[in-house]
Amino acid sequence: EAHIARLIPNLTLHAVYDKQNIRNFGDIRTLDDRSVVMAEIQYRLHAYLVVGIDYRWTFVFDEAPDILTYRPIERIYPKVVFACVF
Repeated sequence: EAHIARLIPNLTLHAVYDKQNIRNFGDIRTLDDRSVVMAEIQYRLHAYLVVGIDYRWTFVFDEAPDILTYRPIERIYPKVVFACVF
């Protein structure tokens, strides 16, 4: 997990990479059915208004008639957030 905070005012970047069943160093550098990647960038327009984009990379089991495999799913979500600090 990585965070960049306060380098650029009002901009936030957050990234996460997770993998299970790591057997050797080469496993860390690859994306496969054991991997999950998430990145998020947000910009605070106003004290209560934030805009941003989420990126997610995951895998889903694909039950094709002949071959059982995993296929990658990439999603990009634009978002508008109303934030209030209590």
